[in-house]
Amino acid sequence: MQSDFLEKRKAELQEVFKKEPAARVFQMVLTSLGKELAVARMPINIEAYAAVNIAQGGVIAVIADYACVYLAMMQCEDFTPLASLSMEYLRPAVFVKDKEIVACAKLVHVGKTRIVIDVSIRDEKNILKAVGKCVFARSFKPNH
Repeated sequence: MQSDFLEKRKAELQEVFKKEPAARVFQMVLTSLGKELAVARMPINIEAYAAVNIAQGGVIAVIADYACVYLAMMQCEDFTPLASLSMEYLRPAVFVKDKEIVACAKLVHVGKTRIVIDVSIRDEKNILKAVGKCVFARSFKPNH
């Protein structure tokens, strides 16, 4: 039964992702989605850059958020709003030098009220650019 839910949920969420406005603008693709791992890829475009050809941190946070939220949505059918996002930028993503960034979200914890996910951002050469953590709120339904 759980396997049927996961396959149905995965197909449903992959279709939803294709319609995400920011995902379309930044040409993001959800390349992997499962129970404990999600991977999103985004080409490095000049539109995503701030001064001196370095990717704006908010754009990197967007792909991290997308990978994490879709992994969180694989855990349940309830809406899972983002409660917190923290990012540590380790080295810049640079236009021309880097071809794409890849967000890899890994499940850490699923509880009654929270889902916790770690995310790493790497370039196409697997060089670590940033790490982060997303915490999602789950709706609490007391047993009555």
